[in-house]
Formats: sequence, C-alpha cells, structure tokens
Amino acid sequence: MKRHSQAADISLCVAAVTPASVRAVTRIVVIKTCISPDGGRNRLRGFTLIEMLLATALCSVVLAALYGALHLHVNMKVNSRDRLETTRLNNDLADALTSDLQSLAAHEPGVGPAFPVEIGPPAPSLSLANTLPSFTSGLPSLQAADFMGSGIGERHLNIDGVTKIRPVRFFGDADSMVLLIDAPNARYPQYQRDGTAQESVRTRQVVWWLGTGNPLRVPVQRENDQTAFTILNSGSPDRGLLRAERIVPRMLMTHRQEVDRQSFQRAQCLSADAGSMRLRYFDGQSWISRWNSIDAGQLPVAVDVRIEFRNRPPISITVHLPVAPAVRGGMS
Repeated sequence: MKRHSQAADISLCVAAVTPASVRAVTRIVVIKTCISPDGGRNRLRGFTLIEMLLATALCSVVLAALYGALHLHVNMKVNSRDRLETTRLNNDLADALTSDLQSLAAHEPGVGPAFPVEIGPPAPSLSLANTLPSFTSGLPSLQAADFMGSGIGERHLNIDGVTKIRPVRFFGDADSMVLLIDAPNARYPQYQRDGTAQESVRTRQVVWWLGTGNPLRVPVQRENDQTAFTILNSGSPDRGLLRAERIVPRMLMTHRQEVDRQSFQRAQCLSADAGSMRLRYFDGQSWISRWNSIDAGQLPVAVDVRIEFRNRPPISITVHLPVAPAVRGGMS
C-alpha cells in the first residue's frame, strides 16, 4: 500500500506541473518504473536460448553460403584451366598430325625424283634377324600384324651384301602409320638439323604409333616392289602416343657408320595417357583399316584418326591428303 501511495503522490505532483496532454503517459511511465514484482527496478533483459540458436543458425547459413561461393569459384577456375589445357593439347596434336599428313612426299621413292638407298652390312643400330623366304619367289606384301604388331607372324628383313631398298611412301594399319614427308614439321625442331647441308629440304620418314612395349617396325620397299620389315632401334618409350622421325639420305650409303645415321632419333611421347588409336583410310569409296602405297599404287584420299585418352575426352580428325585425287562424298 505504501508503494502505491507513493506512486499516487508522484503522479499527482507530476499532474500539477505538466500539461494535460502528457499526464497520462507520465503516470504510466512512473508506475512501470517504480513498481516491480521483486521490489526493485527492471534490469536489461538478455537474449533467450531460442534467440541464440537462431543467431547461430543464421551465421552458419551465411558462412556456408560464402564457402560455397568461394568453392564454386575455385572449381570453375580449375575446370576452365583444365579445359583450356586439354583443348591446347588436342589442338597441338591435331595440328602436328595434320602437318605431317599434308606434307607427304609427292612421289613414290623410285618414281620421279628417286633416291635409292644402298645398305651394306647391318649397322649396330639395326636389329635384323629371322630371314624372310626368298624374295625372288613372289613374296606377297606382309599383313598388318607384321608391322608393329603383337609378334604373330613377324618377319624381319635380313640384309646380306648390298641390297637396294627404299622407304615406303605410306604404310598404315589400325593403330600405326609410316609416311614420307617433303618438309620438316616446325613443331619438332629437334629434327630440323642433322649436321649436313640442305637438311631443310631433305625427305623425312615419320612414324606415328601407339606404344605397347613392342619394338618399332618400319616397312621398306625392295627393288622388286615387295614390302619387307625391319626393326630399328629408336630408343622409344614403351607406352603412349609416339612419334619418331629420321632423315632419308639421297646419297648412296655403303659404309656402316653412314648406315647408322639412318636410324631414327629418339621417339617423342606426344601423349602418355593415350589409351587407344584408331586409323582408317579412305580409298574413294569406303573406309579401310590398312593401306600400303606399294600395293595400292597411290595414297589414300583421306585419313581418319581417333585417339582415346584415359583422363580426357577423345579427339577425332579427318585429314584430306593434298596429293591424293579428290573424290566427292564418302568422307563422313
């Protein structure tokens, strides 16, 4: 009762000195300030548990959103960089392959500008064994398995005495091909010079193949237009998409040290993660899986290449050979 009387006295005093418009509000404020259940003034109220939980949840959502945005940005940057690198590698590979195919020699060795190669006793860099049957008995061209194959029916050329042989202008099977080019490929400067004069205009023999651990086998053309195969020591890696190159000399070679210069330089691995390579050759009417320019008497109209990789998308390119006769249609 005493507190109520004190509040009433205060309100009466306030009413006596304040305008009528604020007397009611002043009375309520005085009562709320002076009267409390515990007998004292009200203290400032803190956050409740629910409010703390809501604030914590809101902060967590904001932090999660920031982290997600940052993570997305980093992933997009990495993926973009990887895609650009993949595109660059694929374009470089396609350009190198296209450059080699479009630089094919305009003439079969021995037809037009001839450059026969006389080879004497085998040089240390040539591993030649397992004599072929008599070359004068009408030996047919070897099958694809004899070229960089699995070892089934392999036949190697045994050179005894002085045998005139020429490199085959174009030979290809399902996963490898050998070709003669008239101009060096600018993408491989390590093959530009060999220490001799006029090396920039000399014919080169280039090999593309999928390394499977087998030795490199290269076809050669004998005087009677038969195809034989020889193993050349190129020091090549075992796996991946490989390219090897050597300069084909125009002069006669009869000495061992000169023959040794014909060996391929160390092969270059163009893609270590290449899992498979499929080659097809267009003859003007259909696609076939093997081509021998000696048997066909000409180059294919086009070459279709598909390379599959372990860690990136495959690439497919079709290259029209400029020295081959143009044929309408059938290139799909």
